[in-house]
Parts: sequence; C-alpha cells; structure tokens
Amino acid sequence: PYDRVERPRGSGRSDDTVRLYVQTPSGYTIEQTLEQLIALEKQILSRRDELGIDRVGFRITRVYPRTLAAKSDLQVGDIIIALNGKPLKPRGMQDAGLFHRKVRRLDLDGTAELTLLRRGETKTVSLPLEPTKITKEEAKRERNRDFELRVREVTFFDRDENRWDDSIRGVIVDHVERAGWAQLGGIREDDLIQRIGDHPIASLADFKAAMKDITERKPDRVVFVVLRGPRTHFQYVEPDWNPGENIKPKTHDEQEP
Repeated sequence: PYDRVERPRGSGRSDDTVRLYVQTPSGYTIEQTLEQLIALEKQILSRRDELGIDRVGFRITRVYPRTLAAKSDLQVGDIIIALNGKPLKPRGMQDAGLFHRKVRRLDLDGTAELTLLRRGETKTVSLPLEPTKITKEEAKRERNRDFELRVREVTFFDRDENRWDDSIRGVIVDHVERAGWAQLGGIREDDLIQRIGDHPIASLADFKAAMKDITERKPDRVVFVVLRGPRTHFQYVEPDWNPGENIKPKTHDEQEP
C-alpha cells in the first residue's frame, strides 16, 4: 500500500495551487503542492543501467487523460532529464521534490520544455502548464440534516478513477450517518446521486434545491437514483417526518437488470 504525505491545512488556496503525484521506486506516493500542473505521475530514477548509460531523471509512469500532457508527445517510460534546458539529477528519495521545485518557479501560463530520454535517444517536448484541478479533499460539499448525509462535487480525479466521461453527472455521497434515513434507505458512501424524485442532479445546487423541495412537500416516499460501480440503483426511503410517532423509515432496494 502507498503512504501519502498530506498537504498541510491552510497551505495555499485551491484556486492557484495544485497537487502533483510522484511515484517513487520504493512505492511511496508523495503529494506536493505546486502553482502549476504538469499532469504526470513520475518515478525517480537515479542509476546507471547494465549498458553503462546514465538514466538519471524522472520516469513517466502515467499521463493523465483529458489533459494537455495527454495531447502532447509524452509517453509512459520517457525519462525527464532536464527542464527548460537545466539538467535534473535526483539522487534518491531526498530529491523527490526536485522536479516540483523547478516547476513551481515557472509562470502560471507558461510552457515547460522537457528534455526526455526515450529508448536511448534524447528529444524535447514543449508542454503548456495547466490550471489547478481540485482534489477530492478540496471539493465543495453540501450536507442535508434531515436525511443525514453529506455529498460533494465530482472532480477530475473522480472521473479519471471511475472512467466517467463528461456525460456522467451527479454528486458523490461523501458521508452517511449511521442509522440515519439515508443509510436505512440503502444510500452508501461513494454512490453517485443522479436523480432525486423528479429532480435530475448534476451539481450541488441541484442537490440543494431538490432537498429543499422535498423538505417543503414532505412526501411519504423519496426515490434516489444512484450510480454504484457500473450499475444504476433505485433506493426508496419512506421518511418519518413526525419523529414523535417513533416510526422508522421503510426501505427498499431495487436494481436495474
């Protein structure tokens, strides 16, 4: 399992800082805060191979889809050996942040010129720097006290992890209170809520408006349509709007074939 170095709370604003994930040979994932983003996962490489060729730099282990990096000529396996003509020579874990520190000094709307080693040959790729993409931790959230659940907006990294294209819309269940209406109704953390009753849900604003309408109307039954993995589920809850009667919500769980 990977360990993660978390970003200190309050260390920069989400609208002008980003995070870059670096995978090191020892298997640790180090999370860095930058002012620009080159959308790569990289591996520190500091050794001489069996042919005597120096392979000192950062090996690209992944290029995020739907980014400017993905549109460039960068390839998995390329070794970044220089940034804007200046050599990168990491000596090990102690230099895990070397590439980040160099990128941090670049202009936000600038271009990074990467010198690469690919199959024993060098080449140069110019890559525009991208604005920040918010992480799950930075995503905006909305809580509903009646149904005792909290949801958050969908991020770039959610789409990447779940392989969702832009047509997949909704809000992600971030927390469900134990024995609350949402949990008793079969709502789970990480569910993607796409519809509540007659209300399609594509944003936090949609979720808030839908829940406000439900609270005002107090229907006997509320239907949540959620995406869970590859399947769509219909979760039915019959809430107890009068807790004095001490009647627990009835729950049903139906699933599309």
